[in-house]
This record gives sequence, C-alpha cells and structure tokens, in this order.
Amino acid sequence: MLFLSSCIKEKSILVTATNPSTGEPFANLNGVLIERNFNTSGQNNGVGKEVLQFQTDANGEAMITYVFKKKRYYEVYLSPPSNYCYATDGFKKVFSENSQNIDRVDYEFYPCTRIKFRVLNSNCFDVNDKLIFIRSHESSYPGYQPIELFGCVDENPT
Repeated sequence: MLFLSSCIKEKSILVTATNPSTGEPFANLNGVLIERNFNTSGQNNGVGKEVLQFQTDANGEAMITYVFKKKRYYEVYLSPPSNYCYATDGFKKVFSENSQNIDRVDYEFYPCTRIKFRVLNSNCFDVNDKLIFIRSHESSYPGYQPIELFGCVDENPT
C-alpha cells in the first residue's frame, strides 16, 4: 500500500490602508490578488489571473490567505478611496513565492491636489530684476515658452 501526501501551506498577508497625514484607516476599499506565471527564462510572461478578492475592514485592514505557488509572482492591487490620487509606492505591490519575509503590505493614500507655484523675489534690487523659470517637464513641448517675471515679484504664475 502506498500513501502519498503533500503539505500545502497557506500564507497570510495583512494589507493595510491609511492616510499618512491623519493616521486614519480607509475602510471598505476593494482589492484583488493577481497570480502571474514566469516564462522559461524567469521573466513575467504577462499571463495572470485574479485569484482572490478582498475588502478592507473598519480598521483599514484585510487579511489575504492563499497557497502561494512556486514559479509565480503575485500582485496586490488596492483601489484608492474617492478623491485620493496618490499612493506611496503606487497602487500595486509585487512579490514572489520566494518573498518569504512578506507578511504585510501597507498602502498610504494621499488626496488629489495641485501644487501651487509661488515666486518670491526676496533679494530684489529694482524693477530691472528678471527671473526666468523653465519647467523641465514641459520644456520639450513644441512652442513651450519659459515664464519671465520682472521686478520685485511675489506672485503665482500660471
């Protein structure tokens, strides 16, 4: 008589979601665990499937319990709360079955904002002072013109 047995080991990972400014948790956020295959060279081949859905509780926490397989890697996606556009390290966390020390995935969400740009010429000499601003992320656009300000300024250029 031959008995075969295998030890299937589940692993649990705690997912947390907080507002880092206030420390408040985000409840009722939806998330998914995606399992992806590696190809023969050990690279992601893009094939993936949703293996688990979860939702954060009133404390902004969710426990993912799953049998993580070898030769796979996993992505935890957590949807941001409404009016929150930014997350520390993004909305996706990636790990593999070799990531034995992964037992917690923390998300920090930041509200949608716009940065106000203020120009204050605090060392003004006279009306002939000239300030030229080049926004590096826009400077490659066709027709881009740098912002020029003159004199003793304290303003918010567009």
